[in-house]
Amino acid sequence: MGMKRQFDNRKQPLNAKCATRIFLIKTVMNRFLIHLMRFALAVLAVLLLGGCDVDDDRDHIPAPGNGALFVENNTSWEIRVYVNGEFVGRVGRFSDRPFDLRPGVYRVVLDQKDTARNWRDDVDVITGRLTVLDVADAPDSELDVVVFFD
Repeated sequence: MGMKRQFDNRKQPLNAKCATRIFLIKTVMNRFLIHLMRFALAVLAVLLLGGCDVDDDRDHIPAPGNGALFVENNTSWEIRVYVNGEFVGRVGRFSDRPFDLRPGVYRVVLDQKDTARNWRDDVDVITGRLTVLDVADAPDSELDVVVFFD
């Protein structure tokens, strides 16, 4: 009977040149991952410690003794703003604009340019505060407006 040859399933050692290249690649990759992890932790720390200001667009401070009507236009149309029957300005599409006013109750009309959509209501303006009109399109001929104070 002949002798069966048994094969060694263990990998043969690599030559020194290949081993050096693999070591260098692993070292570079480890350093890259360490720097990437440090960067990710730094970004996370800034977000957690610095906080996320969700109303960055509402940094307007009304003039002393005044409040402000702040129109946030979240539609694809320009909006014309009327206060007590007088035109006070326009708010471009997907933008916002403050209108400083004396404290009081005002009749506000928002008219979407080139459409039949509009909104009207009495709105309170409070000293030192923003009265925010968050405007969006509604499925009917009206504008969907949420009013709140900031």
